[in-house]
Amino acid sequence: MIKKITQIGDPILRSKSKNILVKDIQSSKIQKIITDLVDTMKSAQLVGIAGPQIGVNLNIFVAEIRRTKFRKDLPKDHELQIFINPTITDYSTSQTMLVEGCGSIAEADLFGPVKRPSEVKITALDSYGQKFSSKYSGLY
Repeated sequence: MIKKITQIGDPILRSKSKNILVKDIQSSKIQKIITDLVDTMKSAQLVGIAGPQIGVNLNIFVAEIRRTKFRKDLPKDHELQIFINPTITDYSTSQTMLVEGCGSIAEADLFGPVKRPSEVKITALDSYGQKFSSKYSGLY
């Protein structure tokens, strides 16, 4: 289901999200949240969205780097990935500057330069509760 995206100023965007228990990942509640995140991300033409952005104070986000109306120049699509209880476990000292936007400031249609590590390593759980770890760079 497509949800309304929480906008800047809403306190949930600044609150600490709660981790999801492994035993709850396969529950209908968490699987519905995953579906809602994916549906909302695609409908809003975003490449990623997190739980708090749809009013859910849980440590979860989905990402799918693909061409959108805002990102027409992306070289290729990347597979949809679900991150539950993600943790950045390592990052490069070199930095990259990218132009980024955010669905939670979409009403302002604001994009700007953001400096981030060139590469990060994230450890998380997938939608089946399986732990994975991978390195990401660029917009991802």
